Amino acid sequence: KKKILMIILGKGPLQNFIKNLSIKYKDLIEFHNYIHYDIMPLYYSACDVVISPLLSISFVKDNIPTKLLEGMAMEKIILGSDVPGIKGIITHNKNGIIFKSESKVDLIKKIYYIVENFENLNDLRKQARKLMIEKYSWIKMRFLLQKVYDYVTSCVN
Repeated sequence: KKKILMIILGKGPLQNFIKNLSIKYKDLIEFHNYIHYDIMPLYYSACDVVISPLLSISFVKDNIPTKLLEGMAMEKIILGSDVPGIKGIITHNKNGIIFKSESKVDLIKKIYYIVENFENLNDLRKQARKLMIEKYSWIKMRFLLQKVYDYVTSCVN
């Protein structure tokens, strides 16, 4: 039997609900409200999987979660919901795993799959990091932002 520890970082509207649901699993789940950005690398180093369970709510579905990119940079297995912002980066079974947004059953199935196949997912992690470096690094983003800035300023002048 495999030992799993789930660490949930941050606060949200469902925090108390989730804490109450998880009382019987208190030895397997840790909650940490606010984590200072400076120590986030410690959490990424300690974890094997980064989960981004964004919902299909209109104001967040197109976001690219920072934790997703940070997890990719740290060569972690990425498990994300099938909202546009995540699916725009993650290709299922190539550089991460996608689950159906708002489907607890699918999320659980994908977590189970990761646990059972963990040793076989090295290429997935490497592809995630490769994509992060090639397309989403700070250097790449700087050049993209510079192009936008140049375009906007040329339109104004």
